[in-house]
Amino acid sequence: MNKVLEQARADKRIGGSLEAAVTLYADSSLAARLHSLQDELRFVLLTSSASVAPLEDAPADAQPSELLKGLKIAFSTAVGEKCPRCWHYTTDIGQVAEHAELCGRCVTNVAGDGEKRNFA
Repeated sequence: MNKVLEQARADKRIGGSLEAAVTLYADSSLAARLHSLQDELRFVLLTSSASVAPLEDAPADAQPSELLKGLKIAFSTAVGEKCPRCWHYTTDIGQVAEHAELCGRCVTNVAGDGEKRNFA
């Protein structure tokens, strides 16, 4: 995964990993383990977005993992704006008037009960 993001940085397509959205195309065994991380997969990978899809759906430009058989990685630029607090790119910035500059996750952490995480 790091190799894919490092190449994107070298190609000037992103400046840092939080500017990335990745799709992990995995065989069924690995996909089940990755899915168990739920939305926290993006935190483990240090990206703004991460999803898992079946290996057989991998596009031709997906990069095979050098460490894990049954895994290919595709990269795209993250969608949305950069939250000034957490630096993640998201589409829900400004949805709470009292914290118009923050993403929904940060509003929960600043003005709510805080996010609940299980893994990362």
